[in-house]
Amino acid sequence: RQRAFDMTRILVKCQSDNEWAFIELQGVLSARSNTTGGLEKSYSCLRGQSMGKMSINPLGKPELVIGNRLLEGKVVKLSKPWVVTKKVAESLTKRIKTTESSDTSSSSETATQIDVVGIVRQKYVFDTMPQPIVTV
Repeated sequence: RQRAFDMTRILVKCQSDNEWAFIELQGVLSARSNTTGGLEKSYSCLRGQSMGKMSINPLGKPELVIGNRLLEGKVVKLSKPWVVTKKVAESLTKRIKTTESSDTSSSSETATQIDVVGIVRQKYVFDTMPQPIVTV
């Protein structure tokens, strides 16, 4: 089954130490590539970049400004919280000594450690068309 529109989900870190949230946008984000100058469909070029400014208005609704467009959204509490993890790989070296001789050999193994870095309890949903910001 094909959806009528695409939703883009972005994971963002909140101001507290372990609180994270999702930002869901209707449509697809694209950015100008530094190398080709064309539009990039991959989100890897957006990693670490500022895409806009989000704030909460006096009525408690989130507002997101991207360029000269304003998106108004809503806060939705997740029915089940999500855990944000970070994968850490460590190399372990084992030394094996044979009983028949005094020779020692070493082998290397990789162990994967997963650290919990935060929890997601809510998401900000922007599912309406962006409004132009007009300045006079």
